[in-house]
Amino acid sequence: MEGLLALVAAVLTAASVASRGAAYTNYTVGDTAGWFFNAATNRSAADYQAWAKKFTFNLGDFL
Repeated sequence: MEGLLALVAAVLTAASVASRGAAYTNYTVGDTAGWFFNAATNRSAADYQAWAKKFTFNLGDFL
């Protein structure tokens, strides 16, 4: 009985990981402005804090 319980737990864990493992989102930081810094004006090309507030990031997402 103990072996069966361990097998069921392993199968459920594997199914849970497999169903969430492939889900990710690829984000372009700063949208069209990109990830740039203007050394002449000492400013970023975008307001990255405002950009980041528009999204909810998850483990596995690409920035």
